[in-house]
Order: sequence, then structure tokens, then C-alpha cells
Amino acid sequence: MKETNAGYYIPVCDEVANCRGCEFCLDTCPALSMAIPSSTNSPLSLMSYETNAPPLGSVEEAYIGYAKDQRIRTNGSSGGITSAILVYALESGLIDGAIVVGMSKEQPWKPQVKIAKTREEIVEAAGSKYSVVPTNSILQSLRKVSGKFALVGLPCHIRGLHMIQQRGSPAITNKISFNIGLFCGLNFKTTGTDYLLSKIGIKDPYMIRKLEYRHGYPGRFCVRLTDGAFQVANASAILQLFRSEACTFCRDLTNEFADISVGDIYSLHSRDSVGVILTRTKVGEDILLKAKCNRYLRTFRIGKTQVVESQLTGLIYKKKGSIARKYLIDAKRQSSSFWHGNHNPRIPSSRQLTFEIMQHKIFFEGTSRFLIAMFKYLPLQLSTYVYGKVITLLFLLGKFFYGEEACQT
Repeated sequence: MKETNAGYYIPVCDEVANCRGCEFCLDTCPALSMAIPSSTNSPLSLMSYETNAPPLGSVEEAYIGYAKDQRIRTNGSSGGITSAILVYALESGLIDGAIVVGMSKEQPWKPQVKIAKTREEIVEAAGSKYSVVPTNSILQSLRKVSGKFALVGLPCHIRGLHMIQQRGSPAITNKISFNIGLFCGLNFKTTGTDYLLSKIGIKDPYMIRKLEYRHGYPGRFCVRLTDGAFQVANASAILQLFRSEACTFCRDLTNEFADISVGDIYSLHSRDSVGVILTRTKVGEDILLKAKCNRYLRTFRIGKTQVVESQLTGLIYKKKGSIARKYLIDAKRQSSSFWHGNHNPRIPSSRQLTFEIMQHKIFFEGTSRFLIAMFKYLPLQLSTYVYGKVITLLFLLGKFFYGEEACQT
């Protein structure tokens, strides 16, 4: 996977030396499988553009909780739950390591996928990384190491892993004991991080000693420099200008194919460092309960409806809006792929289509490039405030345009 100047990672293959024409890369690409809906008999059919798909996918139990180790809870996002589960699994012998995303030692401003084999390495990799990372690219390295591993990933990473497992790759499949999926509304190009660094006056990235996308709770963009200086900015809104286009058609907010899904819980204990946990498989439920019994976690059971209410704006964008966006793009291309493999999909209403066209115009089609150029000359605090209000307004309009159906569970 090679990073482009536009801030994406793309697959690069030496066709003469390596490519066998097997199309394995195409068949297991999570972005392509979102652009072309799954057939109804696919194990991944929940990700097809069905209007009646459950908002959270298949769920065994729902919890809120946090890591009992205060350092893990403080350093991690969503109450440090993911790190606590991984540390438990490692120290109990369930796994020999975990595939996680930390920050590069050589380039501390760049997220990097790693295999963590100690408690310290797991804790060091804690925290959200608001930048695209080719997590699945490290799976090839598993062929060269022995043992069992856990994988932490976004919905696209977990989806890609499932498709690899379906194609039959024992050297990889047999080494993944379980996976933890992170909630994800959107991800952002690597150029978004570069833009933020320039906005806070950091011209030489090699002056960076540590970069955190979510320092503290609920989290702010934080950079520590080698000379001891400390820069903090409330910059999450500006990153929206650098959203990945592949996220436009993804319907998976809560990581529906993970064994355990972890994310923020809004409106419930929102002032505390806690997270929401959805167990989706017997394996996931068993690991979570053992981590709790062994005092790595503290959890409290909640209802699925509470989770839906907490994540409502994200579910509107992902579950409801993606149907309308897919319909619009297919109409523009005069394509019939929207109808392929679906059971009588409902045509989005005119008000829903109107909202999605308006939203698309704001985030894409040149508008984002104009705003990036304009905000370049405005103070970061002002540009963040202005664009944050635009995003808030769109969230409110989304609830209005989609109406009560957005709340259905």
C-alpha cells in the first residue's frame, strides 16, 4: 500500500514480478464491496443497501464501561476499553500479540500499523487515529510469525479481514483469535493532519515528539514538540473537510462484523471517560466477561435502544443517508447496481434526496477545496467554530429530513 499526494493509500503491484492475475486484492477490497452491494446470499449481506437492516447489526449484549487501570483509561479513547481487553487477552495467554495502530517512531505525526506483543506496546498504541491507515496490509507479516493474535480495526478493516477469511487463507485466518471493531463515522485523508499542523504553526514535522488526535476526554488535537512546547487545538470539525470519499457509501457505523465493537457513548455519562461495548459473537461475549471477572474492566449492561439514541446522528448519516447517496450516484452514472442483489429497495423520498444533494455539495464537488483555501487565512479557532456550526446544522437538518424513521430500531 502506497500513500499518494492526495492523502490516500492505494495498492501498488509490480505486475511483472508479483501479479498472478488472481484478483484476490479486488475480491477482498472493502471499499469496492461497498460500492457494489453484496448479493443476498452473501455472509456480508447486512452491508447491502437494504432499508430494513437493523441499525446496530447483530448484537449479543450491550454495555457501557471503562478500564479499571487508570492509566489505560486515561490514555485510551472510549474509556480505554479496547486496550484493557487486549491486555487481559495477552496476560491470560489467549493471544501472543495484537494488531494495533500506533504512531510511527521515525515520523511521530504518522499513524502506523504494528504488532504489539507486550502490555506496554498495547498501552502505547492507545487512542484514536483520525487518518487513513492500511491496517490489513500487515496481515501478510502474520505468515512469518507464530502464535495467536487479535486485530483492532475500523469497519472497513474488519470487513476486509472477513472477506480474506471467506476466500480461504489459513495462514492468516488461523492466527486471528478474535477482533475488536471501533465505531467509525468517517475517516480522513493524511493531508488533513498536515493541514492542521500547518494551521498551528508547525512547519517542520520532525520537531514533533508526540501527536495525539484525542488528548484527554472527550479529546483535543494535541502536539508536543522536541523543545518542550505544547500545542492544543479543538480541530475535529476541520478534519471533516478531508473526509475520505470511500466513507460516503459505508453503512457500518458500529462495526457490525467484529466480535466486540467499541465506541463512544454520547448522552450517557458523556462527561466521564466511558465507552459503549457491543458483543456480537459468543467468542466476544466470553472474552468480555472474563476480562470483567479478572478486574480488567468495569461494565454495566444497557439496552440497545440507548445505544441507538446515543449514536442517532451517525446512524442517520450511515444507515439512512448512504441509501440516498448510492441512489444518486447510480442515477448520475445511469447504473443499475443500486438494484443488484436487493429485495425491493425503497426509493429514497424527495426530501431525503434533497438533503443528500445539499450535503454532498458542501463536503465534495469543489466546496471543500474552497473552504480549505479560505480557512488557511483564518485563525484556527474561528475556522473551527464556523465549520463546526455548519456540521451541527447539517446534523439537525438530517433529523428533520429523515423524520421519525431515523429512530426506528
